[in-house]
Amino acid sequence: MRWSRTIWLERKLFLKVFATKTLIVRSTNSNFLGFTFWKNRDVWKCKPCTDRKIKLYDKVKKVLKRNYAISTPLAITFTKLNQIIRG
Repeated sequence: MRWSRTIWLERKLFLKVFATKTLIVRSTNSNFLGFTFWKNRDVWKCKPCTDRKIKLYDKVKKVLKRNYAISTPLAITFTKLNQIIRG
């Protein structure tokens, strides 16, 4: 079944498919760039995956840790937080 999908992608859409890199799954079961997609009635929505949220929370905790946050000026702490949150 997987073989027929790759043939369809190559013949109909003229895409080159690398079997080692390509994964064909339903959009609701996918994880693309840290986001999961689902359909709510007529509208598609996305949300960050739980592992990415945990990673973000850990980075924020590291900056806001009491020992670290007290020893650095408030402006630097806010700058680092903005860099983490905005990317």
